[in-house]
Amino acid sequence: MKILNNLINEKLGTLISTLIYSAITIILARRLDSNSFGLFVIFTSLTMTYALLINLGTAQQIIKYKDTKYYGIILAGIIIFLPIFLGLYYFLQSLISDPIIYLLLVLDSIFLAFIMTLRANLIANYQYDLYSISMLLDAILKLIISLFSRNIFLDWVITDFLIASALFIYIKPKITVKNLTKSELYHLISYNLINLAKNTYYITDTMIVGFLLSLKDAGIYKLVSQTIEALLNIFNARNVLAPAIRDLNWKDSLKLLGKTIFYHSLIAIIFAIAFILLGKKVIVLLLGKQYEIVYDLTLIALPIVFLDSLSYINVLFEYKGFPHLSAIALWISLIVNIFFDLILIPKYSIKGAIIATILSYASAILFGLFSYLFYVFPQIKAKLKKIYKEKLK
Repeated sequence: MKILNNLINEKLGTLISTLIYSAITIILARRLDSNSFGLFVIFTSLTMTYALLINLGTAQQIIKYKDTKYYGIILAGIIIFLPIFLGLYYFLQSLISDPIIYLLLVLDSIFLAFIMTLRANLIANYQYDLYSISMLLDAILKLIISLFSRNIFLDWVITDFLIASALFIYIKPKITVKNLTKSELYHLISYNLINLAKNTYYITDTMIVGFLLSLKDAGIYKLVSQTIEALLNIFNARNVLAPAIRDLNWKDSLKLLGKTIFYHSLIAIIFAIAFILLGKKVIVLLLGKQYEIVYDLTLIALPIVFLDSLSYINVLFEYKGFPHLSAIALWISLIVNIFFDLILIPKYSIKGAIIATILSYASAILFGLFSYLFYVFPQIKAKLKKIYKEKLK
């Protein structure tokens, strides 16, 4: 019942904020010309990528160990990556020609790194009501600026600064880092490998489309991704599952994982049918006739909604002592995605990028399932036998 209440509290904020972000995307797609909207897509994608790099696995570490002592790692991330980010502008000028916009992007990534870590602190302590409030406040402020802003990039950065400041004042995290144990260091390295894979995925997923096709195509692909993301956010339970699995024993964790996968799949079927029947009318109504192609492309991407439920096994790996398996799964997924992107996008355009994403999801899930059956499960079985024998003595 506690897990259900946490899920409801988390979803209230996530669902409403997802709807608001969808509205923001629609507003900006209408307000901006196709190239400017594509630039905004690249801006937000790179911001998330840079933020995950700066974060250096701190968010997952806080959820795992329920301690704020890891925040100093973010400062190390800023020192390490800031010169690299600034140097990368030379290679990204074909996508972002204005150096001021690029500087705003780098600055925003720092604020976003703190936001995702501070929110992880709320998740680690089951403060899902406050988590939802922070999500809603963020979304509402960005909705306002999307409607009235004359400089969307500057105002976006200011909003993230305000959210980061409010969370920082409330949580009052420790900035210094104490000596890490071997277990803490192992998890931190694994979480960094996970984040690095996610980062590269964020870069390649949208930017390869931008490089191989056009900014307009990158914008359309982003709309498809955001439609799938909106569907996933309706029933995605990762934020609630992570601390619950951390605190439960193996037996109860597996039961919870099985139930989560079942209910995710069930709800996914309902929403997939609803999208097939109503999605085209809704997209044309909200985005206009010129974005009708988003519906057709989203239909191709719908298998991701079902595949995502099986990827919950990575949450089990990350918070039950096997985070390196999650990292390997994500790197396999990344390599598969890039490989098929380069092959399929020139031939099939945006459809090729979507097919590559589906194949990358499937490859990660297959690795996760085989890892559990042939690596994790035998170890759990051996531990349980040992405990049982000791009890008999």
